[in-house]
Amino acid sequence: MKDSIILGLIQNIALLLSFGMLYDYIWIRYEEKRSIYFKIIIGIIIGFIGLILMLTPWVLTPGLVFDTRSILLSATGLFFGSIPTVIAMIITGSYRIYLGGDGLFMGIAVIITSGSIGIIWRKLRPDINKRKNIYELLLLGLIVHLIMLACTLLLPQERIWPTIKTLILPVLLIYPFGTMLLGFLLINRDRNWENKKVLKKSEELFRNMFESNHAIMLIADPENGKILDANPSALEFYGYTHDQFVNDLFISNINILPDIEIKEILKKAMENKKGNFFVIHKLANGNLRNVEINTGITVLNDKKVLFVIVFDITDRIKAEEKSANLNKIIQESVNEIYIFSIENFRFLDANHEAIRNLGYTLDELKRMTPLDIKPFLTQAQFNELVEPLMNEEKNKIYFETTHRRKNGTDYQVEVYLQKVEYGNIPVFVAIILDISERKKAEKHLSESEERLRLAISSAKQGFFDLDILTGDAIVNDDYVFMLGYNPTEFKETHQNWLNRLHPNDIEKTKQKYTDYITGKIPEYKIEFRQKTKQGKWKWIMSTGKIFEIDKNGKPIRMLGIHTDIDEMKVAQIELQNTQENLEKLVKDRTVELDEQASKLKESQSALLFLLEDINESREELQEVNNKLEEANKELEAFTYTVSHDLKAPLRAIDGFSNFLLEDYKDKLDGEGLRLINVIRENTKKMDHLIVDLLQLSRVNRNEMHITNIDMNHFVNQIYTEIITIDIINKFKFKVNNLPKVYADQVLIKQVWINLISNAIKFTRIKDTCSIEINGKIENEFVIYSITDSGVGFDTRYESKLFGVFQRLHKAEEFEGTGVGLSIVKRIINRHGGKVWAESELGKGSTFYFSLPSKELKE
Repeated sequence: MKDSIILGLIQNIALLLSFGMLYDYIWIRYEEKRSIYFKIIIGIIIGFIGLILMLTPWVLTPGLVFDTRSILLSATGLFFGSIPTVIAMIITGSYRIYLGGDGLFMGIAVIITSGSIGIIWRKLRPDINKRKNIYELLLLGLIVHLIMLACTLLLPQERIWPTIKTLILPVLLIYPFGTMLLGFLLINRDRNWENKKVLKKSEELFRNMFESNHAIMLIADPENGKILDANPSALEFYGYTHDQFVNDLFISNINILPDIEIKEILKKAMENKKGNFFVIHKLANGNLRNVEINTGITVLNDKKVLFVIVFDITDRIKAEEKSANLNKIIQESVNEIYIFSIENFRFLDANHEAIRNLGYTLDELKRMTPLDIKPFLTQAQFNELVEPLMNEEKNKIYFETTHRRKNGTDYQVEVYLQKVEYGNIPVFVAIILDISERKKAEKHLSESEERLRLAISSAKQGFFDLDILTGDAIVNDDYVFMLGYNPTEFKETHQNWLNRLHPNDIEKTKQKYTDYITGKIPEYKIEFRQKTKQGKWKWIMSTGKIFEIDKNGKPIRMLGIHTDIDEMKVAQIELQNTQENLEKLVKDRTVELDEQASKLKESQSALLFLLEDINESREELQEVNNKLEEANKELEAFTYTVSHDLKAPLRAIDGFSNFLLEDYKDKLDGEGLRLINVIRENTKKMDHLIVDLLQLSRVNRNEMHITNIDMNHFVNQIYTEIITIDIINKFKFKVNNLPKVYADQVLIKQVWINLISNAIKFTRIKDTCSIEINGKIENEFVIYSITDSGVGFDTRYESKLFGVFQRLHKAEEFEGTGVGLSIVKRIINRHGGKVWAESELGKGSTFYFSLPSKELKE
């Protein structure tokens, strides 16, 4: 019997080892493919292993047999999970039922409890594979087989004790250790597969790193210098193919050193495990490159090999050779350059320009810190500035501040600061740009831009910036207001613009736009009607210019202006109708007069009739004169509109010439720059002239609003608005007590602006500058006068003084358009007053104007 037990145990151990093979080569290998069908098949295989175990048992008595199925099923539950275990339990249980006998119930109970304990243990301790705790496996074996002994209670009573006595020793000594050993075997197999995965992943990672790395990498045999592999970067650098490297090349083929020195380098690389060498390599095309080599040892196919990383330092060496020249450049730079300590901020070095501009010697600077030349920065503020560099949050910073020279003068600077290595010591390097002149220019530019913005805003011109590719457009508020919309609700696109066009204007406008964009016509200027938000049609003149093109020369951006010409169009139509009526009237009268003259020749008796007819013609002629006067008024309105319309193209000329000056300044020669400035200067003169013409035309067009004006406050306020900061202290301005008057406040303000501006203009060149304003009531008029100490004028030419475009001084001496005093005369005449002047050449002038002292009824 003992022999059968030993034989059965040996057979059972062999089967359990096959169970381990199943776990190793099938279960773990196909971990990612474990479908439900896969688990069922595994369960069936384990079930058949259990059957074989049950076919090689040791028989205690007929009907009472024992084997290692408890070890098998508990290990299955622990390592394979519930599905394979349940299937194995069903197969082994079915076979045990088939065998029958006194131990049937005990056998079934052992199958169920062994598999169930394994499943439950797996659920409660899912990471048993990672812990690799053999004592836990031994504990599992003891629990399973203690329960197995408890299952003997299901035997017939007379067999319980004999069975326990027979089984207790192998069951409690051998079976738990068998469970432990089998579990340990499976855990080790699992670990082995994990190690294989890690190794495979590591090899793939190394291979990917080797193949995709931009660094030049080689693998070489340290014994003979044979190159075993080269990455793509090495192939590109050396100019050899991969086959040439691995089949034909040795280190000696790419290194110009003698073989004995190469062997010495290989030996040192292997002895030191890590090596660093500077050599010269030869490329396939014969070129030589200075390289730095870093070597390390790795294992390839169970053999130690040399892993080589090659850095091309040819450019670096050339850079080092140029270092001396660079230092010379730094010293001779026109910008100030400083080097100062990170620890105490003391200057360590400075270039010649820094020493020259500050006025300190280098020795003096080395006893100073940046705060000694930055009077408006505190220590705390400076620490805060350099903190991003100290913490390495940034590699450089930029700021503006003020430097103070040794002589006490200040100048504005732009500071570029960064942390660098200076003789292996971290320091700060500061490059300083003197921006005093630039700041002045920026201030001037800012003022000019503000004036331009105010000019565009006051002119009520609509501005658009069109992206030709997308059709999106950026517009200003006046563009939107012109169409009756609110800027918050308005979005302009090319399609929206087309949708608002009048049906009769669509085709010609689209054609004009297309012809300009495609280069068929040189300029874009067109008049069309657009529908406002209120549903009305408004005449608009659109001018534009291509501002940006792509690399293929196709336009991608267009800037332009929309001008409201609705009033001008109405005036044009009315004027055209009036002219047609006048022409018809004159033509009709001419025919009648010809007929009457013919009758006069035929009969003297018709003379009386003709004289009477002439009287009638005079009346009709008076009527024609009245109509002509009305036409002149309309012509004046038309002049206003045309002048207003001229401002848009003038602004476009000025704007585009300014763009040309800014964007292409470096590409233009001196003559080109001069011509552009001449264009801009004449544009400004023309703009001033148009403004004056518009003011002149408005005098008789707008309805007057008569109010009571406090002239003292009014005049002082106007003077404050006109006088500029640069000459305010030069002038002595005095306003005596001025009577109040009834007049149009807007028009009278224009009178004072023109008269005071003239007084300032013709007086500012004198050493003594004074302006005095007086007023008095005389009869039914209030008379005001403005007296200056200016250059005066020759009274012989007084008759020209108030004429349009009449000037008594040369344009080169005093700017102006010759319209200002004409505007004054028209405004005063419209109020029912007079204007006159007195002057003495070289001593000054006095201008007078009178206004009715009572409220004017227009």
